[in-house]
Amino acid sequence: EKPRSAVRVNTVELTGDSPEQKAEMLVSNLIRLFKRFGKPDFMLIEQPLRAIPAKGQANSMIIGNQLVAASVAVARCFGATWTTVPSVTWRNAVFGFCRRKNLHEMLMASDVGRERLTEKNRIMTRKAASKKGIRVDVSDLGPATEAQLKEEQAFWTTEWKRHARETCDRMRITTQNADEAEAALIAIAALKSQHFRMMEAQKNAKAA
Repeated sequence: EKPRSAVRVNTVELTGDSPEQKAEMLVSNLIRLFKRFGKPDFMLIEQPLRAIPAKGQANSMIIGNQLVAASVAVARCFGATWTTVPSVTWRNAVFGFCRRKNLHEMLMASDVGRERLTEKNRIMTRKAASKKGIRVDVSDLGPATEAQLKEEQAFWTTEWKRHARETCDRMRITTQNADEAEAALIAIAALKSQHFRMMEAQKNAKAA
């Protein structure tokens, strides 16, 4: 019933040298929040990676899965309803698209986006030339194609987060960083999730 601008987000800093210590810190913060505000009506948690990406990132995958497990454990202890959602699902629910192809098309449609793609192309070209010990003129290069960016995971992550921040700005949702922006949009996507709709239908059926 409230406007999307009513969404409030905050960042929890997880300190610690190991995934277990970070999970412990998350549990402490979640318990504190639940005790202060009560258990949430519904928790939608972004699903972590289930397999190690081609270029590694094993540590990130391990940490992500342990943090989600910790969140689920706290939710269960407090009797909160929860489910997980893949990033492609919540992005499609909020943005209307979830594929790199669509994101690339969006970037190509604006001068600012084309410039970022062009600069990325220059960086990749210089890097490739440097490995061969040659110098190249990159002044005439155009925007990088989607195919050229196939292995550039960091670039896509940055652009998805940038789009999340810009989307929150349009919705007048106050965020301090891209992570908070994505959290706010996941909360909005929760309202469209099948799990939430089923929960609401059961609640209405009981009230009838």
